[in-house]
Amino acid sequence: MKYITVNLLGEAAPRPSALALPAGVDLDAGLIAVVIVGGIVAFGVPQLATWGVERFLNEPATAQIEAMKNEVGRSKIGSQQLVERQKELEGLEGDLRSLQGLIGPGGTWAGVLEELRAITPTDLWLTDVKTEGQHIEVSGAALDYKAVAYFYTNFQNSRNFAGPVMGSVSEDAAAQGAGGRNIVRFTIRASIIAPGVTGS
Repeated sequence: MKYITVNLLGEAAPRPSALALPAGVDLDAGLIAVVIVGGIVAFGVPQLATWGVERFLNEPATAQIEAMKNEVGRSKIGSQQLVERQKELEGLEGDLRSLQGLIGPGGTWAGVLEELRAITPTDLWLTDVKTEGQHIEVSGAALDYKAVAYFYTNFQNSRNFAGPVMGSVSEDAAAQGAGGRNIVRFTIRASIIAPGVTGS
């Protein structure tokens, strides 16, 4: 027996592919190149510009800001040290003024004390020297009244002292001097007339 195949539907149309282009569209290689270059420019140039700004502008600016912060920090430390040095200098200047007040111009105090030593007799010694303003008070002891009188006369004729006033004069029987003699204790007060000398 013989079979005959009859196709009543006709020939099937081919299935379109996923990449099929519409009819009448003609692809041009130049157009494709322009599209590709345009995409690169559209996405690549902003990325390149961002990298350039970061690399050549932001990084140097950040480094300069950090350097300035470090310099400000060093300046603060330096200014604190300067303030401390200024305080030390002011303290030293105060000490210098005190010393200048003691010795006076040209070492006046040294001259005053040197004269006090020079007018002191050999048989008399000083036990206390006090200064207050322009006044000096000396206390001491001597082997006899004659040495005290001699010392008082020297005060009257001195260059750096004026107006000596004899204070208390007494014999101290409890303190025996050389040879078993009594000690004479005395106090003399005078004004200091040397320029630039003030007591404390």
